[in-house]
Amino acid sequence: MSSNLTNSSSQYEVILISADDLSYRFLQEWKDLEKRSMVANAFLAPELVMSQSSLRHCHQQIQILACREIRTRKLIGLGAFDKVFSSTSLPFPHLITLQESHAYRGGFLVDPQTCQEFYRELLHFLKRHRDSIFGIELANTRLNAEWCLELRKYAPVESGSFRLSPHQEVPIVDLKLLHPDGLPHYWSSSRRKSYRKNRNRLEKQGDVTFSFARTPREKERAFQTFLDLEQMSWKGELGTALQSNERDLKFAEQLLNRSLNSDFLMLSELKAGGRTAAVAMNFRSGQEVFAFKIGWDPEFKSCSPGTLHEIAMIDHLKAHCPEISRVDGCTGSDASYLASIWPHRTTLGQGMLCARKLARGTGKLIRKIRAFKSWASRLTHSIVAGNGPEHSTPANLESH
Repeated sequence: MSSNLTNSSSQYEVILISADDLSYRFLQEWKDLEKRSMVANAFLAPELVMSQSSLRHCHQQIQILACREIRTRKLIGLGAFDKVFSSTSLPFPHLITLQESHAYRGGFLVDPQTCQEFYRELLHFLKRHRDSIFGIELANTRLNAEWCLELRKYAPVESGSFRLSPHQEVPIVDLKLLHPDGLPHYWSSSRRKSYRKNRNRLEKQGDVTFSFARTPREKERAFQTFLDLEQMSWKGELGTALQSNERDLKFAEQLLNRSLNSDFLMLSELKAGGRTAAVAMNFRSGQEVFAFKIGWDPEFKSCSPGTLHEIAMIDHLKAHCPEISRVDGCTGSDASYLASIWPHRTTLGQGMLCARKLARGTGKLIRKIRAFKSWASRLTHSIVAGNGPEHSTPANLESH
């Protein structure tokens, strides 16, 4: 089902289109944009977004907001969103970062050569359709992403507003800043000692090797190994493994099929004596790798195979993949074991892009609305309890 909206100038047009209405050519242009985007984002890659879209009902389709040149159809900016009537942050119709369990990053893909044109056209689109789209609510977006910094400065020029607030830190490895001694350089002596012991235990099982699946057949085999090992681990017991949920499994299978002949899906294995100790499912976008899932054989539990895999992967990328500049852990520092072994951090933010002048005070407005609702709720409970109405107003509304 299409919910298409458009806005055009003499050279560019902005469209809001359902993912199930996209043409093959559009998907190709999308992939080209993802590869050259000023900030990499695997979670806005067509392989991943379309795999999520294929599992949705027609009336719940993902909305693709894109800006392109009218003559050549070349995309210069794109984001994938859900359209909602309201959210806890904004009680008006707006677009919001994809509400998917496997969507770890929000934001836009932006062509670095035409970024200013994209910002202008995007804000003009929001102005024209302000009655049906109040703004764009962003989450899990890198606070220091180049397009974020530029759009924050540009939005007021068009009487708009773009605000992001820090939300959480996530572990990363900046390969350009990594010490020549690798990850162990940043650890305590006790952690380095533990790493050597685990490595020695693994080596007792036979020759230790690390490799990426290259061919479609290798990817299919590694994918099945990953599913089996993840299911055998504690994730299977808790029901969070991909095979534990029919929708998650279909998503992963779709993703594999869409990625067999590209370098987007990165499946890597750590083996000892020819047996797979751990296998990871990660994504590549531009010059970055995005960590997604890992599975390991419980028989190797005493070796901490998941940790050994991540260390081996960083060593391999540093030595053999000079084009890769960063590995993003994707999950929150407190929730990921990567936080204890990866030395660098990036901050994610959440906020709102809006073309209305009201947006400049949106944060304050929402706080006032919440305060009023809380006060009204307390008043109702007081009356129901028989205490009579309280003759007061919310403290932070009195001056308004």
